[in-house]
Amino acid sequence: MLRAFDAALGVRSIDNGESTRAAADLLRDALQQQRAGKTTLAIEKLREAVLLDPLSSQLRSQLAALLLKGGAVFEAIQELEEAADLDPTSITVLRSLALLYEKRGFGRKAFETWERALVVVTAPQEREEIRKRLVALL
Repeated sequence: MLRAFDAALGVRSIDNGESTRAAADLLRDALQQQRAGKTTLAIEKLREAVLLDPLSSQLRSQLAALLLKGGAVFEAIQELEEAADLDPTSITVLRSLALLYEKRGFGRKAFETWERALVVVTAPQEREEIRKRLVALL
């Protein structure tokens, strides 16, 4: 029944880690394609990987980076938002998303994302850096 549900949604079930391993292989392929300057092919590989392992924050943030490099800003934002929802404690993802919002002029969204990051960060220096960014966005 679960397989039928997944098929209807276009999601492949994870079978004992096989899908996760296949997604990791696709990630390696995508990174090789990126190094070879084939961004479009790398994006396709990462999209396949995300279909195999849709709960991977790492895959989604890698895909976002490539989408951004390829000029697909709003798709990159969407993938980073998904990554942040999947791993709300990832300061790397939250920082990337907040900086992207800032760069694109979405001050309110940048502020909200920096607030989320402030909750996660424990290092005093990083907390101070985030506070400064929040004040600058007021």
